Amino acid sequence: MVKKSANIKNNEEKKGLRENLKSMDSKTIVKNASIIMIIVIATEVVATYATNGPIGVQNIMRILAMVLSLIVALTGSQLPVSKQRMGLYIMAGILAIISFGPVAIVIGIFYLYSGYRVKGEIEELEN
Repeated sequence: MVKKSANIKNNEEKKGLRENLKSMDSKTIVKNASIIMIIVIATEVVATYATNGPIGVQNIMRILAMVLSLIVALTGSQLPVSKQRMGLYIMAGILAIISFGPVAIVIGIFYLYSGYRVKGEIEELEN
């Protein structure tokens, strides 16, 4: 009986998280994901410089892809709702996924989802 009520509580929490994500607009999602991306970039930079020996080109390219993803996403959030904004969010998502960092991949998915949300916002404006 106790286990069943715990499952119901977990399902209600998951439902609340989904509803919370659905209630946000694309700009809010990108800003929240960008804050996390800044923390991830700072962690990667510190980890890269804390290692002994030569710095690998792979690590530098990973950090560069994350920085470019962040710049593109924040540039897109400054544009009005349009196809250019959607394109920049999708480009930022692809760049974040290319960086192959585990957290960056999740943030890339959020950027791609924001691009999808912009598509819905464009359709709402047209109607």
